[in-house]
Amino acid sequence: MNFSKEMEMLTLVEKEFNQLESDGSWHSIYLAIRNKSSSYGHSVLEAKKIVNKNLNRYRDVSPYDHSRVILEKGKCDYINASLVKVPEANREYILTQGPLPETAGHFWLMVWEQKTKAIIMLNKIIEKDQIKCHYYWIEDANSPLIFQEEGLRIDFLAQTEESDFITREFRITDQESGETRSVFQFHFLTWPDFGVPSSPASFLHFLEYVRNTGTLDLSPETGPPVVHCSAGIGRSGTFCLVDSCLIMLKDEDGPSKVSVQQLLLDMRHYRMGLIQTPEQLRFSYLAIIEAFKEMKEKAVIPLFPYVSDSGIENGVLEEEPDGEGIEEEEEVPPPIESLPPPVPPRSQSLPSSPVTLTQEEEEREMPISNKPLPSLPSSVEESSEEHEWEDIDEALPDIELSAVGDYSIGLDDARKRNNEERTVGTEPKKLKSDLAVDSTLANGNGAVAGMKDFNVPDVTTKLCPEESEPKVRQRRKDNKLEEKVRKIKQKMEASERSQRRKAMLCSPYAMAVGGMLLLLTGVVAYKYFS
Repeated sequence: MNFSKEMEMLTLVEKEFNQLESDGSWHSIYLAIRNKSSSYGHSVLEAKKIVNKNLNRYRDVSPYDHSRVILEKGKCDYINASLVKVPEANREYILTQGPLPETAGHFWLMVWEQKTKAIIMLNKIIEKDQIKCHYYWIEDANSPLIFQEEGLRIDFLAQTEESDFITREFRITDQESGETRSVFQFHFLTWPDFGVPSSPASFLHFLEYVRNTGTLDLSPETGPPVVHCSAGIGRSGTFCLVDSCLIMLKDEDGPSKVSVQQLLLDMRHYRMGLIQTPEQLRFSYLAIIEAFKEMKEKAVIPLFPYVSDSGIENGVLEEEPDGEGIEEEEEVPPPIESLPPPVPPRSQSLPSSPVTLTQEEEEREMPISNKPLPSLPSSVEESSEEHEWEDIDEALPDIELSAVGDYSIGLDDARKRNNEERTVGTEPKKLKSDLAVDSTLANGNGAVAGMKDFNVPDVTTKLCPEESEPKVRQRRKDNKLEEKVRKIKQKMEASERSQRRKAMLCSPYAMAVGGMLLLLTGVVAYKYFS
């Protein structure tokens, strides 16, 4: 093989790609190809017959009469499938639509009669909430598929899964003659409808895997592979175009003669609409360029572009000098004398004996969260957990609100009294009797109850210095418990509301309305597709 010619051809392909990329002319090139192929004038009479109308998945995708696959057995000889020939690459492909429920038997009969060894599936069953293909195979070895009209039995044998595709093996049995054959289905999973894979790497890995099985090569015992997506033109056409171009590039004169656009035009003589979008055409160029680079590297330097688990780069070991391996030098630790002294543990970095501090030093060393608020007496120490109460306008010392009827009035009076005491410079008294509250207020609804109804903090718990620390802690626990109970009640109420909504949706009236809507949707769909 002349590698200089290959290098030259690769440069021409890259230049063509770069030119289209820089000009942004992918759309115009795609339109030119579509317009030119639409003038071929091939007939599609069989596909338009009334008896075959329901055998087509899409009304605008039909096989040409001169290249359609003809079924030999059965009442109907029609199937939406085309035999695409690429003599320059010595390749033939059967491109077909994703089978319908009524054409699944025709599909397997075509596989049997054409001696197909490989089924290339490039779509998922459901895409964008729409059924793109019938589930025409089985995955249970104990439940074979039997098509009485076609006289075929399909048995599931094995399945292997890769990151981007699944390989399944089936056995087809002709019930009349008893002859059996093995067929492989290669199901690519990461190709979106009307789109392209995120990168050519996964697609090229899939293509290489299928090639290595030998099921794409023609022989007297092996017929053309069946390639399908949903319509059998977009993703299927991309697969066949890339595969054929890479084969043609291997020939000595191939790099100087191959033309991606011309090959696509030639393939469109056999099946309409191959390559559905400009993005798929661009992806074909990318895949061909990337794969050709790998082919050239493997031909010049027999390396594989990966790093194995054992750390062998490119799949081959480098030659070692003089036929002897170089032993790895073990790291010798430095002598103990040269090592720095070990860092002492945290416990040793602290003083081992207790240190007595004065009151001023204790206050200076005290964490900010443990220091009392400026407006509170020094006897009250609030922790960091109590900072949530700092949104109160002022901290009120020595306030007892347990006998106050109206919380809002009692709080205003207490604030007013506290401000007056601060003005004259008197110390706030710490006796409960010092807080003179009108008796009419004391006979009200209860301050504590009112505070809880409005989710107002119990300032008595936080601000009364006469209570001991255990009582304060107990009050805090009670408040937290009440908060948990309140949240639980809210969740229960939300759950009850949800159940009431579900009951309304499941009522006979709602079900009747849903049934009417479903019936109306079915009627519209029937009129549209008929």
